[in-house]
Amino acid sequence: MFTVDIPAISFYARFPGLALRSRSKSVCTMDQKAKAHQPQDLICDALADMVPSTAEEIAEATGLDPVTAAACLDQMAARCRVMFNPLTKRFSLPRNRSATGLAA
Repeated sequence: MFTVDIPAISFYARFPGLALRSRSKSVCTMDQKAKAHQPQDLICDALADMVPSTAEEIAEATGLDPVTAAACLDQMAARCRVMFNPLTKRFSLPRNRSATGLAA
């Protein structure tokens, strides 16, 4: 007969989400504020309050560089997060995303 020694894995290694709960509330709030400043989030927030707009209008509304805004809008359109009308060259949010505060 033989014996096998298996090292114990710490509980936190299997559940990394528990480490997030132990962090202070101020750190979590700072993470949420940093996430809100992502270009994609800024664009979605601006488009929720705007009519279908061009990339330049969206860049002006968000305060982003026009090149950065256009690149983010192209990526978001490819992932179907925003809609693009090639005839008018305007971006808009899909209908189900434009009214995020309303319940179905």
